[in-house]
Amino acid sequence: MASRPRDPQDGSMSEHELSPEVPARPADAHRTAGTVMKGVLVVAAVAAAILLLYMVFFVGVFVMAGSR
Repeated sequence: MASRPRDPQDGSMSEHELSPEVPARPADAHRTAGTVMKGVLVVAAVAAAILLLYMVFFVGVFVMAGSR
């Protein structure tokens, strides 16, 4: 009987080994997607901060102009 690699956590066969015709997804695709999502979040956060500063500035100008 040929020995097969076992899952180190519970000793069972991994899902990929049980169905070898289905290719496993490469790990670097997950890292790429994660990196893209982090980039999108950073860009959105910077845009929101700029918009917030813009709004605060013009509200301040409006309040100061109305106080005369």
